[in-house]
Amino acid sequence: EPLIWPANRGCSFATGTCLSSGSAQFDGFCATAQEQGCSPDHKAKAICNLASYSSDLAAGYQYFSDAKQGGKLAQADYCPYYAGTTNGDCETASNAPASTDNYRAESYGSSARCVTSSLAQAINGFTVIGQSPACYQTRCSTSGTLELRVLLQDGTEVWLECATPGATISPPESAAIDGSITCPSLSSSLLCTPYACPGLTCKNSSGCNGGVCTCGTAFGTSCPEATDGSTTPGTSTSTSSPPLNPPPANPPTGDPTAQDTSTSTSSPSSPAPEVPPPQPPLPPPPSVPPELTQIKYSFTATGDETDYDAAKISSMKDIIAAKAGVTADHVDIKVTAGSVNVVVTIVTEAETASATATSLSTGSGIFASGTALETAMANGGVSIDVESVTQATTILAFSPPPSLPQPSPPPPVLPPPSGGSNNTAAIVGGAVGGASGLIFGLIGFAVYKKKKATVKHIAA
Repeated sequence: EPLIWPANRGCSFATGTCLSSGSAQFDGFCATAQEQGCSPDHKAKAICNLASYSSDLAAGYQYFSDAKQGGKLAQADYCPYYAGTTNGDCETASNAPASTDNYRAESYGSSARCVTSSLAQAINGFTVIGQSPACYQTRCSTSGTLELRVLLQDGTEVWLECATPGATISPPESAAIDGSITCPSLSSSLLCTPYACPGLTCKNSSGCNGGVCTCGTAFGTSCPEATDGSTTPGTSTSTSSPPLNPPPANPPTGDPTAQDTSTSTSSPSSPAPEVPPPQPPLPPPPSVPPELTQIKYSFTATGDETDYDAAKISSMKDIIAAKAGVTADHVDIKVTAGSVNVVVTIVTEAETASATATSLSTGSGIFASGTALETAMANGGVSIDVESVTQATTILAFSPPPSLPQPSPPPPVLPPPSGGSNNTAAIVGGAVGGASGLIFGLIGFAVYKKKKATVKHIAA
């Protein structure tokens, strides 16, 4: 199966380092924990799987000044990368947002791919700001150019062409939608068929290439029937080699501690395989914060910037935070020149964002009118003369960070070979130690999960 991520990246991708001085050297790698992005194959929305360990990683796996930081997988040399999430799988149609929440004009399905998007269409007076990963169905033109399907609020669609990898493209003005999409840095030839193979399931096979299901080496020369009918029992669509790890011709039976006399006099050139020492229990996964939302208001007032010193802004934050039910560090206030324009940003949990916005901008809410804002500030000891209040709120919804897999522990250091087959004590000791570590690890994780269920995390 073609490897889309490293394709056409040159030898440096294989021989170089994934990060240098804490900076990613190739697309797909990352350096900020839980940073949002797209999986390397662009099939899913993803987050950076950077984690902190309880001890330093081995010298060859240290990419940050903090030697305890690294990716979650030992198989990836502890390189942090954008790991796709289940609820961010672009190919799963059920992951698509409801039409009333499709601010990015996304379209999901078997051909959908993840790209960075700042598209923002207004829905019920709300829109989104900034950019984030988004999913769009794809197709390939007759010339092999990747095209993305933008699904508009009125049910119509617009297809945008990614003629140049990494280029920024925007819908036509007639689409009445702001923002743009950043095309994948991969060439269209890697995301168009036959490599992407949209709609071809290849179940029970190892993958798809050129529109045909191919059998992995683990299946030997017989490929099980795929549900899409592209393979048949007893045949193979590829010239597979024998299984990588075939079972022994004479499986051991009876007492596992008994010596095999038929091999006891064998030469030292074929010693029994090494048994690695038991691994320590895995550390608990990082805490997962709730989905957050930004609510923005703005108002103009008389005076100039000098009327808003740090002390006054701090007092205003306290007053607004109390009204919004958040802490002051979840409120940001920016004052611009001219006839003073004040922008207020409130960060709150997504599930309560709509209720919070309604309570702040209607009735006796602090942003319901200029008079209401002046009164609330005066009650808190702050004097302002409000000219106008922008009641329309702008909400930026962050994708909910999913539960993260536990980090893999640093690679164990194997003991020197002991030679021969006299490893019985090491085997038994390793098995007992490994079982004990697993049991205590599971108990610790269960306690963590129970505690996590009763704790409400608040994060900015």
